[in-house]
Amino acid sequence: MPVNLDNEQLRRLWENRLHVDNEFYSRLNFFLIFESVLLGVVGTLYSKTNQAMPVLKVIVILGLCITLVWAYVQAKHKYFLDAINAQCREIMPEYRATVENWNKIKWPLSTRWLLAYVIPTLIALVWIILIFLFFLQ
Repeated sequence: MPVNLDNEQLRRLWENRLHVDNEFYSRLNFFLIFESVLLGVVGTLYSKTNQAMPVLKVIVILGLCITLVWAYVQAKHKYFLDAINAQCREIMPEYRATVENWNKIKWPLSTRWLLAYVIPTLIALVWIILIFLFFLQ
């Protein structure tokens, strides 16, 4: 990548970075809402009679599958976002200085890393526990 970009090229690169960043968090919000609704449906069906058990099992398996897709999508998107951030750090001195100031404050884990890997893992564990609960009855 050429280091000497004109202002228009820098603006487009920054807008692309903002778009990818926004897309990461928008997907996260969508999946969290979808997973919450599915868990709410599971809770409602569980309080009903045993006739709902086959539907409940299907919904739990669907929830786990969606969580696995979510984890893959978030991890891939985080990788892409990290690459764009690295490119911006390399080319834009102001952004590099900002990131260096942020890195002076030592937090052990990146929030983006937590949102991309830990949250889907925790939701997957909920679905796995529900699978054991409903399939071993």
